Amino acid sequence: MKVHRYYLTQRGISIGTQPKDFVSSADTPGEELTNGRRCYGYVDYNRELTPEEVEEYELTPHSDTAHIREYKPFKGWHKFSEQTGKYNYYDYAKPGDEVDEETYNYFLDLLPPVTLKHGYFQVGEPYSHAEDENGKWRATWTTFIHEGDKYYYLGHCFAGGYEHQG
Repeated sequence: MKVHRYYLTQRGISIGTQPKDFVSSADTPGEELTNGRRCYGYVDYNRELTPEEVEEYELTPHSDTAHIREYKPFKGWHKFSEQTGKYNYYDYAKPGDEVDEETYNYFLDLLPPVTLKHGYFQVGEPYSHAEDENGKWRATWTTFIHEGDKYYYLGHCFAGGYEHQG
């Protein structure tokens, strides 16, 4: 059975802050979703909540563009691979995750970038293809940004883009 995750962005888990029939939950005070909103916790359900429930309890449904940002250091990728047998970076990190400078530089040095701007680059080999809003199939590129002293993996974006294309 599919589990549906919803993030609490206004308050923590408590009586009356989410529908009652959740199957699991976790407090995550101070965590941040990839859309920049604070997350106080999440609840999982065996059913999809109605739009009215989502609005009433001010929840954010889970998606690749709204998950809790995690810190994914380069050395963690190797440990993850050894433990799971999954070697692809996208199995380890999700769009919006914070990465370290070592990861950023590894991918920057991997191939000449297809896009290179101050604090932004896309690895110089298409990851895949996705359909754009006009129905045209376009290449997607593994994308990273550097903001201040932080580095982020954005996922697989169209050339020059910032949105993960799944």
